[in-house]
Amino acid sequence: MRILVSTNDPEGLKRRIISDVEKGDLLTWEIRSNKHGDKLLTHSAEQWEDKVLLRLIPDSENHRLAIEPRYWSGSAKPSENDYGTVLGRFCERLFVQYSSLIGGFTGDVSKQ
Repeated sequence: MRILVSTNDPEGLKRRIISDVEKGDLLTWEIRSNKHGDKLLTHSAEQWEDKVLLRLIPDSENHRLAIEPRYWSGSAKPSENDYGTVLGRFCERLFVQYSSLIGGFTGDVSKQ
């Protein structure tokens, strides 16, 4: 399950989203870093915090930013419902805060 965001600048959109979270301009989202130094997003609401993490993966060749759910190793794997809810919450922010930077987005529900 993932979101595929159409954009002319996938790297730039990722940087903007990460920067907005770090500055507190993307409300209800926080940054976490994994052992590889990747910056992941987590919804800050208590029931979702650190349960589902979102990894932003730029694909400049195809002009898209993939947003894929992850979870911490050693933690129970979240349900598809949990993944879908957190991805849906992130879609809300794409509509509201980034509509001028994206051409649209689609969901991919295939198993990753």
